[in-house]
Amino acid sequence: MAYKCTQFISQNTSPVGTKRIGIYNAEGERVFRIPLNGLAPVKKEKLYSFGLVSDTHMGYNKASGIGSYADPNDPMTVGLRSDDGNGIGVPPNGTLFRKAMDFMSQQGIDFLCNCGDLTNIGFYWERGDSEMFVKQFGEYRDLCALYPHISVYNVMGNHESYNANIVDTLNEMEEYTGTRKITYYFECGNDVFIIVGQSSNTKPMTDEHLQWLMDRLDEFKHRRCFIFIHSFLRNDSGAPCNARDNDIFSMTWGTAKTENFKKMLSDYPNIILFHGHSHMKFESQQYDKNANYTEKNGFQSVHVPSLGDPRTLLDTTGKWETDRYGGQFYIVDVYDDCIVLNGYYVFKNTEDDVFHVIPIMIGTYKIETKVTNNVP
Repeated sequence: MAYKCTQFISQNTSPVGTKRIGIYNAEGERVFRIPLNGLAPVKKEKLYSFGLVSDTHMGYNKASGIGSYADPNDPMTVGLRSDDGNGIGVPPNGTLFRKAMDFMSQQGIDFLCNCGDLTNIGFYWERGDSEMFVKQFGEYRDLCALYPHISVYNVMGNHESYNANIVDTLNEMEEYTGTRKITYYFECGNDVFIIVGQSSNTKPMTDEHLQWLMDRLDEFKHRRCFIFIHSFLRNDSGAPCNARDNDIFSMTWGTAKTENFKKMLSDYPNIILFHGHSHMKFESQQYDKNANYTEKNGFQSVHVPSLGDPRTLLDTTGKWETDRYGGQFYIVDVYDDCIVLNGYYVFKNTEDDVFHVIPIMIGTYKIETKVTNNVP
């Protein structure tokens, strides 16, 4: 019997250490073996590695749909253990974040980038005790502090501005994240990391911040640039089968301005755009080849799934459901002419109640990043 694997795209590669690939049926029987060939892992020396997460939604309890908060004096016990009604513990987002950070630290990442929605509702909300919600940022800060050797660079997402725009709570933002800046950049070797956060929950960036980004792209047009924003763009990666139609760009900028933004990005072949917001999992690629990575708009675009509240695409109609037991993230290995996106899934096994971290091959990619001097 002949088999054909149709879930991969040309950029897919094998997870580190892969020696062979097998295809198994629902009964666990291997029915086909794929030769590595072009899927073989990169073997040359890397320059550095960084962790990449999004939509951690600290403080959100996936079992009850309400906030779960840590004892600020005991970061070892972050989050509340909840029950799904079947006697199985549903891990809170703080626990998932820590398990992912433990793994990334063991793998030797140099720093972490978070594409936004660090918390579930930012600093303030129209209901309840505002101090309670400050603890969401407190939980995130305390967890990051457990890894002093890992610098953390954050994008402010729309959830950071629920009820109170983040620009109106800069004092709190500085206290809990270490910076007052919504937009900034940093350098690692010859690479430039550009962070563009949201000032409110209704716009992907202000006109001022858009101009700032354009200036940085022009300034660094002869260097490899990694851009981090929160929301995905419509008709790009991040919204497989139109499962999520809440891209903040189209909703607030409109089609014309959003398309002009895409055109502007396509003028710079030295960039890779990273974003989150839709929460959709790596496995969405089996239904939509542009789910996780695409170049369809003239630039390289990577969607980062949610670590705190990932969503499983069920079919090509766009129907999805929430994964209550795990989260997904990347470890990015950077080389002189490419990056490798290593996709992972951290989850609590419902049979043994133990956390595991496993590589996801459909979420593992080799992206060529040759810097050219052809930008006018």
